[in-house]
Formats: sequence, structure tokens, C-alpha cells
Amino acid sequence: MRYATLLFIVGTLPCACMDSVVWGRTWTDSQGNTLEADFDRLDGNVVVLKLKAGGKVVRIPADRLTASDLKFAQQQANKGKDSIPGKPPVQPRDPPLGKTQTSVKVPVPGLEDQAKGEKFVTEKFNDRLTAATTSAQKLPLVLQLSNEAAKNRKTHGVCYALLKQACRTAAEGGDAELATKTAQQIADQFDANLLKMQAVLVAQAVAAGDATQSAKNAETAMGIAEKCAAAEEFEWARKAADAARAAATKSGRRELVGAVAKRSRLLVQMDTDYAKVKDAIAALDKDADNGEANGVVGQYKCFIKARWDEGLPLLAKGSDGKLAKLAAEELALPPGMAGDEVAARLAASWWEVGNRAEGTAKNNVRAHAAILYQRVLPNLTGAAKTNAEKRIAVSEAAATSSGQGGASGPLVNVRYDRLAPAGQFSLGAGETSVDHIRFSPDSRELLIPYRDAIYLADVGSRRVRPLVRPMTKIEVCDGVPCPDGQNFALAMKSGHVIICDPRGKILQDIAAHDTTGAYTGALGLGYSPDGSMLVTLGRGGMIRFWDAKTLERKGEIRSDPDNMCLDFQKVGPYLSTCCVHHGEVRLIEWRRPRLVKGFPPTTAGGAFSPDENRMALSGASMRVWDLKQNKVTVQLKNDGDTCLATTYWFPDGRHVLSGSQHSAQIWDTEKNQIVWRFPTGEATAESLALSPDGLVVALGLRVGKARFVQLWRLGGR
Repeated sequence: MRYATLLFIVGTLPCACMDSVVWGRTWTDSQGNTLEADFDRLDGNVVVLKLKAGGKVVRIPADRLTASDLKFAQQQANKGKDSIPGKPPVQPRDPPLGKTQTSVKVPVPGLEDQAKGEKFVTEKFNDRLTAATTSAQKLPLVLQLSNEAAKNRKTHGVCYALLKQACRTAAEGGDAELATKTAQQIADQFDANLLKMQAVLVAQAVAAGDATQSAKNAETAMGIAEKCAAAEEFEWARKAADAARAAATKSGRRELVGAVAKRSRLLVQMDTDYAKVKDAIAALDKDADNGEANGVVGQYKCFIKARWDEGLPLLAKGSDGKLAKLAAEELALPPGMAGDEVAARLAASWWEVGNRAEGTAKNNVRAHAAILYQRVLPNLTGAAKTNAEKRIAVSEAAATSSGQGGASGPLVNVRYDRLAPAGQFSLGAGETSVDHIRFSPDSRELLIPYRDAIYLADVGSRRVRPLVRPMTKIEVCDGVPCPDGQNFALAMKSGHVIICDPRGKILQDIAAHDTTGAYTGALGLGYSPDGSMLVTLGRGGMIRFWDAKTLERKGEIRSDPDNMCLDFQKVGPYLSTCCVHHGEVRLIEWRRPRLVKGFPPTTAGGAFSPDENRMALSGASMRVWDLKQNKVTVQLKNDGDTCLATTYWFPDGRHVLSGSQHSAQIWDTEKNQIVWRFPTGEATAESLALSPDGLVVALGLRVGKARFVQLWRLGGR
């Protein structure tokens, strides 16, 4: 089936709050009643609206509307000839296929401009900042400051001062993650040292945070430390690592203290290794053909940094004849090879090189050999296959024990154009689609709702077992772990949403959506980042919001039929929902449920980027929508017939995973091209998932009535 793209036009979207959407705005009166309608005109003290359904005109006294709606109506009326009643405003033109629009950073404002900006902050926010003495009072101010910065984006001194104060307030509130994400906003606009800012902020946040914030702060600080080390900014890596250790100690969790200590030791080793290679890097700056220097830097990049794409060309020019030969042969391999004799021989040779190394080098070289083994594994037999599987297992175990596996830190040094098959899970035959698959937070397991149960698949051993089989024969459409980490929330085809324990005992059961008629069924669900709200998607376009503990309904929004999936911002106030059959992505403010529309025509799926400033929208073309600039910045043609509802950003914020019934691919949004296509053959793709660490892709496939999940592992570690 080919998607029929549903076109919808929206008004101008301010970069911060995104409230001003002319077409299909949700209007609210003083009694809390809501209405979906378009603004038509202001007639004296009466606001004239045109209902979205049927086009009927209604007149509402201005004093019955909320202050924000009345202000919006007055703004639209004041546009005069710039806005023609009954016609949508002109939209910004999309870039041609394969073209990119990039924003240019400006220098950090000078001291005089910063002083003016700080005066603005004092005049506008001093009372609120002074009154905020607790974390609960400080953290909401961060969003207010960020929104005010967005309004003053062109006044650089004011914008910079507001964002700087937002960072400081987040750190004073003890929230390291919020502080670092706010620092990212500064780096997005200004030519500032992001890693230095983030290292300083996590140290401040850890010092200000309490024990309840410390575990999360430790993970954030350790992630910043590893980013700094990856960029060879070891001064700031040490500062962030010190903060991580302090936060872990404050948390009182022994296992966290141990994990942070282990990862810190790796950073110390990286610092030591870099000190040894500095002279060789300087020598290459003077003579790019220096064999000894090429060999030293090549080994550092491959063996220590695991940047094989950068290191192999240097090794090939190095003075170590054996390593130079191996590097040259691997560089000659075409991408995507499986079952090639040369690749098998290279895997064995690199494994032997790893055996002679120690520490980090040993693990990284073996991991590289394991990737080559994974490529050739499908065509190996007998003892050769057994040996390859054993070595792959040894490499994975070493990565886990050394703190390099799972979700141990930020993803670096990954090849997006070289993936290797990593096994598959058979789910048997049947008519039920595998519409939703999800990885566990530690990336080690896969949750698969299928038929009347949720299955748990171990990524390492490739074993599948029923995890939750509720005491009912009704089909499970979707399932997610509850915030308590023990129970599960399931969306049922009957329209019910149930909470059950791992044994299948039903703890709570609500008729969340229609249980009879043409629109029976709950299609998807998810928890807000803070775990306070459960959002459910029903047939007929109903989106409902529930208190996560009591399951009391907090609100609802009717959208177009059959929203299949949702994606939350981790810090920001928005979630997106995807309408598969009608090709529409919607933006929703979940804390006070209301619809915010602000996207160009699209189909199928959408996902927020790691920095939450962009969305990837998959469909007839793959687009990147800049939420701050309110425009498409990347547009790439998609050759699939039907797009899947799920789209993922990789942790690097550059690559995107998307798919269709006939293909799945990885996009490079900077180069505007597909860098990898998954060879699905005759299989039809029904779903896809990306592990949180960004290293494993899972595809839900079918051939005839057979259903299975296929795993692919990214190369380069």
C-alpha cells in the first residue's frame, strides 16, 4: 500500500513556545472548555472563528477567552493586509532535494554587550531568581529563561546572558542534565567552548544536588567526562570525572561508585596514551609521509580510540610492515561484505594482534576483529563458525567487564556505513504484526509485544522467552516497563490498558479507549520522562493522558485516526505522535494536554534529536525540521513505498534510522545521503528499533506468515 500524503498548513511557529499556530488552534474559554478552530477575524469585542469540522463560523465574546487566546487573536487582527482571512499564510519554501540550510554561529558577545544583557536579566528576572531557593523553584525558571532567550535571539548580548543565567540556575537546582542541555543551546548559537561549559556546570550541579539527584548527576557527569576525553580535552575530562565520582559517593549506591571508578580508570589511561602520542602528531603536521609517526598515530587512533576509519589509512603508511599490510587489505574491502575469504583472514589476523596487546588496546583490536567475524559468520560452517562465535562472545564479554559495552557512556568512534548481522529471533507464524519493538534501557534486551504476550529477547544469547503473559487472551498491541522498573503497562486490542506484574497478574485495568464499534483498540502508549503521566493512543485518533499512579484521566486530544507511536522530549515540554495511515505528525504539549501543529507535509514517523532542537520526519521524503528556526533544513528523497511509524536519531545527533516496507536505511543528515541500506531481501519490514547506546538495530520482519526480529550491529568500536 502506498501512503496518501495528507497535506496540512500551519502558521509561523516561534522558536521557543510554538504557540502561534493559526490553523487548527485549540481555543480555551474561561470555563476550561476547548474548541478546535481557525482564526477568521476580530469583530469589535467578538472573536470570529471557523470550526475545523464543517467550516461553521462561530462568534465568541472576547471576555470569555483566556488571556493568551485573546492576545493571539489581537496579534492576528493587527497583521492587517499581511494576513488574508480564510487563507493560510505563505509557508517557508523547502530546500531542494539533497540541499541543506545551515545556521552560522556568531561570536560570544563582548563584555559591554554581556553587561547590557545581564542588566536585562536582572530587571526582568531578579525577583523570581531571588525568591527561588529550592530545586523545585529554580528548575521551572530555566525554561522561562530559555524561552525569553529565544524571543531575544537577534539581540546577542541579551540572548547570551539569559542562556548563561539559565545554565547557572539549572546547576544551582542540582540538575546536571538540564544544565548541560541548556549549555548546548548556547553552543548552537554562539561560538563557545561547549565541553568546557558542560564540565564546569556538572561540577556545580553535583555540588548543589541532593542525594535523590546524585545517581542521575553521576551518569550525566561521567558522560561529559567521556565526551571531553573523546575530544582529547583531558583537563575538562578530569573535572567532570571528579564530579561524577562525587555524585556517585553522595548517592550512597555502592554499585554506582564502582561503575564510575571503572570508567574513570579508562579515562586516566586515555590521558596517559594521548601524552605519549603528542610528539608523533606534531611530526605528522610537518611531514605527512613520516612512516614512524604514521604508525604511532595510526595505532593510537585504532587501538586506543577505536577510530578505525581514521587510523587505518595512517597504519597503511606506517613503518610496521605487518600492520601496514593488514590495514591496506582492509581498506581495499568493499563495504557490506559477508562471507568473504579475505575478511575472514583479516579477522583472524587482527585477533592475533589483539592477543599481543594489553588493556584497552587488547579489547579494541579484538572488538574490531569480532566485527569482521560477524560479517563472515553467515557463510562459515563447522569449526570455523564455532571459533568465530567463540571469539565474538569473548570480545563482547571483555567490552562489558571493562565498561565499554551496553549504555556505559556516550557513543563515539562508530562506523555508520558498515553494519554486521548479529543474529535473529523467530516468533513463529501468525497473522499478527510486529508493530512495536523496544530495547531495554541498558541495551541488552529487546521487548517484543506479539500476540497475547510481551517477549523478552536477550541480545547477547539470542534467546527469547515470554516475559509477561497477562491473564487474558486479548492481543497485546504495545507494552512498556512502568516507571517503578518492576511492572508493565500494556495496550490491548480490546481498548483496555492494563498494568501487570512479570507473572502476568493484572494489578490495574482501565477501559482506556473504545471497547466496541469500529474504533476499538489501544494502539500504543508511553510514559513521560519524569514518570508522572501515561499517554495512550487509541483507534479513531484519540490521545488520552493519565496520572501514572492512579490512572485518573487528566485530558484528551482527538487527532487523526490511528496514531501508532509517540516520542517525548527528555527535557522540553513536547511529545510527537505519528499518524501512519494519513501521514501526519503532530506536536503536543503533554503537561497541559493541547495540540500544537507546526510541521510541513509529511508521512509516517517523527523523532526528536538528542539536543531536542530538531525533528526527523520520515515519509515520501526524509526531512529535518529545525524547531528553533521553524523551517526544514534538510530534505532527502525516500524510495520506499510505505514508511514505518518509528524513526530514530543516533546519539551523535547526525545520523537517522528510518525505514519502509521494502527497505530500512541510515541517513547522514550532514552529507544528505543514505550511508547504509539493510538487505531485507524478500522480507517486509513491520517495525524497527535502535538500542539506547546506538550500537544495535533491530528490524521486525515477516515473510509470508513467518515473523522474526533481525539484529544488526554497527561497526567501528
